[in-house]
Amino acid sequence: MDRRGKISVKIDEVHECENISQLCIDQTPSVKEHTRDELQEQLNFYKSLFKTHHTSCVFNLRMKTKNGKKVWVDPVNDSEEYIRMLDKDEEVDQWLQPVRPSR
Repeated sequence: MDRRGKISVKIDEVHECENISQLCIDQTPSVKEHTRDELQEQLNFYKSLFKTHHTSCVFNLRMKTKNGKKVWVDPVNDSEEYIRMLDKDEEVDQWLQPVRPSR
């Protein structure tokens, strides 16, 4: 930000945005349709957060995969059985480890 409180934008960033918008204009209709479908799928996934985990704190939620499909997981409130059904990664394995007592 400059002294007048306005946001300063670098010229390179403006040119990059112009290039991206031109790339979107130059795409064929099938590519645009595919991109639109992907964005719609992502939007539906983010909206599903309020249907599946409406009682969870958002900062506890993680995006994981179950059989290759994205799902929301709350390691605090979701059952161990549900967590075991997820595709394995380092964080999921850590959740399944027993918690060591502090003393």
